[in-house]
Formats: sequence, structure tokens, C-alpha cells
Amino acid sequence: MLRSPRLPVSPRVLPTRRTYVWIAGAAVAFVFYASLIPFALAYVPFSDALQHFQAVIAVPPLARLSRTNFLANMLLTVPVGFALAGAQLCDRSRRFISILAAAIVSLAIGLLVSTTAEFLQEFAPGRVPALADVEAQVAGCLAGVIAWIAAGPALTTWLRIAQLRRGQDRLGQALIAYAALWTAVSLAPLDITLDVGELSQRVHSGMIAIVPFAGAGQPLTRVVSDAFMAFVSAIPLGALGFVMGPRDGRSRAPLRAFIVGAALVVAIEAMQIFIVSHAADSTDVLCGWIGVGAGVALAMRWLPARRAVARRPLKPASRGAALLLGCWVLVIALSQWMPYDFSSNRGMIRAKIAALSFVPFGGYVGGSDLNALNDLLVKLALAAPVGVLAAFIHRRRSLPALTVPIALGLFTALFTIVEAGQLFLPTRSPDPTDVAVGVLGALGGLFLGRWIKEE
Repeated sequence: MLRSPRLPVSPRVLPTRRTYVWIAGAAVAFVFYASLIPFALAYVPFSDALQHFQAVIAVPPLARLSRTNFLANMLLTVPVGFALAGAQLCDRSRRFISILAAAIVSLAIGLLVSTTAEFLQEFAPGRVPALADVEAQVAGCLAGVIAWIAAGPALTTWLRIAQLRRGQDRLGQALIAYAALWTAVSLAPLDITLDVGELSQRVHSGMIAIVPFAGAGQPLTRVVSDAFMAFVSAIPLGALGFVMGPRDGRSRAPLRAFIVGAALVVAIEAMQIFIVSHAADSTDVLCGWIGVGAGVALAMRWLPARRAVARRPLKPASRGAALLLGCWVLVIALSQWMPYDFSSNRGMIRAKIAALSFVPFGGYVGGSDLNALNDLLVKLALAAPVGVLAAFIHRRRSLPALTVPIALGLFTALFTIVEAGQLFLPTRSPDPTDVAVGVLGALGGLFLGRWIKEE
């Protein structure tokens, strides 16, 4: 019999079973949304749609299955399986029969959701229902259930304890979450290859670069921009090693923190060797190490010994946070306006305006689903620090009623300007969805920043 460990906090602290029910509902809704976007629906007689769908499901496809499409459909339903398992197993005895029953129920619901979503594609021109998609989504649901069984109780406990932490303890929890997000962004969309020929081709094309700053034929602006982003994104990893490690004044503590962060940078870059859509470059390793060192140095400068401040709130540093916020806004603009070949061609601008899609994620439909996921994670990662830094600019402990609306307006203006700038770039396409994603990421960062520093 499997028994869950005794939780150190009340089960009434979020997340609860009800929380996982809401997450499951949202995940299911997103499955339907992603299956029908951009909602250019057409009338088809129900009997004809049902007959065609039955024929599709009954006959296995003759063509070779797309590995990318299979993985995209699988990742789509992993949150569904994870949340459904959490809704049934959270705070309950982990007996084998309970786990088996939860898995069966979750897979049944996942199969129903997947089959229904694929059938509705009969009424969406351009969408092609397929048995392989149903199989991939059911496999994703199963993967989510397994993920909950393996890590769900520990994650639930970690989230609950994090709500009771204070000061630098909360900062450590936030940095752990950042490291997880950084890893996800670095490895998404998980289009893994182990083919020796394909790996050799990646070496010859420069996607796997051993010589630093080789650039693989890329313009200098792109090489410098990528190196700078590798440096900036690794700074929190150095701070994480320092915050979470023993800081009792011994001289080896900073060295240990640097080793931990540097090892993580090397590990992720090594994994990117096998990710088709990512380049593995020694430049990123070197710049990442410099960023880790900078993170350790900043943590040593701003964070005294753990035992002295373990549960004290972090003091806001308005000037420093404002300066960092300005720098980060510049980083966002530079990354989203690359390669800076601005043009005032009116025909191009009018064509881009006419092509704007105000359907959420409508602009993501044309490309690969996995690349769309990667773009979404990158934009969220770029937006979140805006809110975190804004929280440390504000000195008051409480959050006045007007603070959120004002922040919402400022965030909207910022990301609207960033997207509007892409109207003047021939190789860039503005998307209202990216404005919404940026605003949501920044608002999440704002509340995260307030949570980190509050008493």
C-alpha cells in the first residue's frame, strides 16, 4: 500500500482538489479552443460528418506519422491528465486501487475530450481529424496522470509551503520556479532527435557550434543579441545557488553557488544538442557562466546571511529596480525588433494591419504548434520580469485599489508599442495576442513580486 507523507500545512491552503478541478476545466477548454482555432466554421450535415469521422477513426493512416504533430498533440493534453489526477488524488490516501481508479477515470475523460474535439473539426474547414491525434492526446493524458503520481503530491506540498514563507525564503521559491521556467523555455518544443545523420547535419550547418561567437553565418546583431540574452537569463541561476545554499559567512559558499549555476547552464546547453529547433552554442555557455557569476555577485551584495534575514521581508529598492526595469524594457524591445531593418513603406504597413487577427492565438495557427508553444513561453518569460521589477519600485506594503488598473494600463501601453514597432519591420508580424500574453505575464510578475517582498 502506498501512503502519502503527512503534509506540514493545512489541506485548505491552495492548491486543493477544487483548484485542480478548475485547472482541469481550463485545460479541457483550451483543448477545444486549440482544435477549432481560428473558428472558420462551416455547415456540414451531421450524418455526413459522423460518417466521415467514423471512416477516419476506423482506418489507420497510410502516410508516415508526423513526429512533430504527434508530440504537439501529446503536450496539449498533459495538463488535462495531470489536473484530473490531482482532482481525484490530492490529499487522499495513495492506495493502489485509488490510483488505478483515478487513472482509468482520467483516461476515459481524456478519450472523450479528444474524440469530441477531433469530431468537431469536421465542421472546421482546413482542420483534418485523425486517429493519430486521438492516440497522441490520450497518450498525453496518460503522461499527465503519471506525472501527478510521481510529482503531484510533492508539488502540492511545495506550493502550500511557499505561501507561508517570508522574505528570502520566498525569493528562493520564486527563483526555483524561474529555473523551472527557464529550463522549459530552453528545451521547448522538445522536438528531440537521436538520428546520427541529422546530428551530423546540425554540426555542419552550425546549429551545434563549438567555436565561440562563430555565428553560423548569422548577422552580428543576432549573435550579440543571443549572447546578451544568454547572459541576462543566467543571472537568476547564480542568485538561486546563493539564496538556497548555506550562507554562513564561509568563503566557499559563493563558489558552490557558481558551480551549481554553471553546471545547470552546461546541462541545458548539452541537451539542446538533441533539440532540432534549438542551436547548441559554446557562446551561450560562456555568456551563461558570466551571468551566473553576476548573479552570485549581486546576491552577495544585496542579500546578507540567511540566518540574519531568513523570515524578514525584503526591502524595496526603488532606484535600483527602476534602473533594472528600464534596462529590461530595452531588452524586450531589442529582442522583438531584431534585425532593426525599419521601413516606412505604407503598402507593407497597410497589409500588416489588414492581416491582424484579433482571435486569441489566431496568428499562431500558420506555423508549427511546437514553435508556437516555444514562442508563447519565451514571451511570458520576457514579460514576467517587468511586473516583478515594478513591484519592487512600489514602496507601500499594501496594494492600493488603483495600483493594478494603473499597472494594467502601463503594461498594455508597453507591449502595444513593442508590437506596433513590428509594423515597420519587413520580417516581423505584429499580433494582438502577443500584447495580451505580455500583459498577463507582467501582471503575474507584479503579484509575484509583491508576494516575494511582503511580510
